[in-house]
Amino acid sequence: AACCRLYGSAEEQRRKQAELRESALREQAAASSRPKMNARSREMAQGVEGLTDRAEALLRERETRLEETRHLLEARELEEHPAHPSITAMAQRVERRPEDINRWEERRRKR
Repeated sequence: AACCRLYGSAEEQRRKQAELRESALREQAAASSRPKMNARSREMAQGVEGLTDRAEALLRERETRLEETRHLLEARELEEHPAHPSITAMAQRVERRPEDINRWEERRRKR
């Protein structure tokens, strides 16, 4: 009798597992692969742009701000450092002759 009881419970367990597997397969087949949005969520999201559109807009804004910052930095740098070198009073008094310029040019070429 013990043998039949053990065999019977094993059979019962296998049957229950098979039913659970079949149930899970049916649920999986019934579920769609595309998520569904309920009416309230759809209503809330109605005026919102798509994720890719928002991301692209944020990137464009960021690029614009970076470009403006670059232009401001360049303008500030040009204001701080004019293109005209400052020459000391002593350097202005020195008289340069063509030989001096030629000698300077030769030294520069040798380097």
